[in-house]
Amino acid sequence: MYPTTPPLCGNLGVLKRRQAGAHLDRVLATCASFRFAIQTLRSHGLRPGEPHMVTSATAVSSIMYASPAWWGFTNASERSRLNRLIAALKRAGFLPTDFPTFDELARQADAGLFRAICSNPDHVLRHYFTLPPKDSRNFVSRSLYGALL
Repeated sequence: MYPTTPPLCGNLGVLKRRQAGAHLDRVLATCASFRFAIQTLRSHGLRPGEPHMVTSATAVSSIMYASPAWWGFTNASERSRLNRLIAALKRAGFLPTDFPTFDELARQADAGLFRAICSNPDHVLRHYFTLPPKDSRNFVSRSLYGALL
């Protein structure tokens, strides 16, 4: 008897392609729990600046976890849900009013990953960003040569 493959296979807890919606549902449910916990902490005497720090450390980091890996697989409605969550956290006073949208956070995470890959020659993804070695003979393929004449 062979073991069956689980219906949702993930990489570091992040699901890909068709499962991006299921991953997003779990993340948003987790953030709802964080919102309740932060509200409870606030009612028990959390000082004014601390909800911003607690929200960034819990809810925002949970949303941003491995976002460069799954962000490209989301559609417009899923991205809108994430932006609405950030807006709701701002309205509730859990995040500062000048906190960036999720689109901006995702772009910053992508740019940070790209900078890390480009600046570190030993990065595990570096081989995807290198050019093939230059051929000193400079051959032109036959199909291109025919187009040049």
